[in-house]
Amino acid sequence: MSPLLPPDYRPSEDEPFMSDLQLEYFRQKLLRWRAELLQESTETLNHLQAESLHQPDLTDRARWRPTARSSSAPATASAS
Repeated sequence: MSPLLPPDYRPSEDEPFMSDLQLEYFRQKLLRWRAELLQESTETLNHLQAESLHQPDLTDRARWRPTARSSSAPATASAS
């Protein structure tokens, strides 16, 4: 069973290296960090998905973009 940490616990140099309290402190710290990273990545994915709904991707924009050449301009003849 993991030891209970006091709310204001911080590892110190006075205690044995990687004592049970330190292990629990760092375990909780890593779990909090992991939760933050997962939350941020979820927010980023949601933002990217919502953003992609507003605009077509680059390939679609290039395909549907009007041509720069005027329809009245003569087409160039190819040399045979």
